Amino acid sequence: MTSHWPGVTEEGDPGAAKMNETPKVVFSRSLKTATWGHYDTARVAGADLETEVKELKSRPGKDIVIFGSASIVQQLTELGLIDEYKLWLHPVILAEGKPLFSDLKRRHRLELTESKSYANEVLLLNYRKMPQ
Repeated sequence: MTSHWPGVTEEGDPGAAKMNETPKVVFSRSLKTATWGHYDTARVAGADLETEVKELKSRPGKDIVIFGSASIVQQLTELGLIDEYKLWLHPVILAEGKPLFSDLKRRHRLELTESKSYANEVLLLNYRKMPQ
């Protein structure tokens, strides 16, 4: 992501400004710092995943979004810290990749709250976590 987004402008990709200006928290076992181009919006988490996310969720403000980490989605699902899932279904079958929900230890019930199809045949599926 850092090789693409920080250099993209709003003219080149609508939504780039929001993507670049939104604060980011990076969970990494190897990074000490995280850069995001000339934006001062990325930091490496100082606490473990559960503690950090609970602290972020306690703050007022907008939603927390996870990009590009099936393992974090799996961990946060098990911890019950994801309230809503927005899944983009693209009409492509890949021969490889990591499944999004492969290492879960128990069943998690979801309720479909919205579905939308786009002209490019992509589907957006919104699910809300249901009580266990």
